[in-house]
Amino acid sequence: MTQKELYEAISRGNVDKVHAIIKTNPDLLTQSPDWLHNAAHYGQLDIVNLLLESGLEINSEAGIHGTPLDTAASEGHLEVVRTLLKKGASLQVPRPDRNPLFSAIFGGHGLVAKLLLEAGMDPHVVYRSASGKLKNALSYAQERRRTEIAELLLKAGCHLPVEGDDKPVWQPEFFEWYFQRQREHQQKMAAT
Repeated sequence: MTQKELYEAISRGNVDKVHAIIKTNPDLLTQSPDWLHNAAHYGQLDIVNLLLESGLEINSEAGIHGTPLDTAASEGHLEVVRTLLKKGASLQVPRPDRNPLFSAIFGGHGLVAKLLLEAGMDPHVVYRSASGKLKNALSYAQERRRTEIAELLLKAGCHLPVEGDDKPVWQPEFFEWYFQRQREHQQKMAAT
């Protein structure tokens, strides 16, 4: 069985085939960090559960992707988000591009945003954008014109970030450093 066959089985929701592939070739699971992300992306709840039972890390980050929770939130897969939260997915996210609440806002998934808030996601986390402006979930919801989610955030006590009062947990310089590190790693791997 190949990685392509496993990817196709995951994307099509073929639980029996995924199970058979894992049983006959368990090493396939370690050949890519994306399997759980793919299942979360496609909303394949049964496969998410199977992959977690097979030992995949619930908070893994794959390439430019965030965690499986971030992936499911961005696609609006409410039951996958609920399951990942119940199974211990982390709500601690130091970067805006890995924040499941921001992903839910981006996609306009109000029910997912509500569930994340109920689970303890911090809507008050402040980031500094590449333009230098402070940003949090409320300012992002307003920027994206997600009125329903903005109202939900206001009810949760969220306020717009204020320069001098709110300290960002992320600065663009880190993001640039991260991608430079990724490029160096890829060059090193290509050279060996």
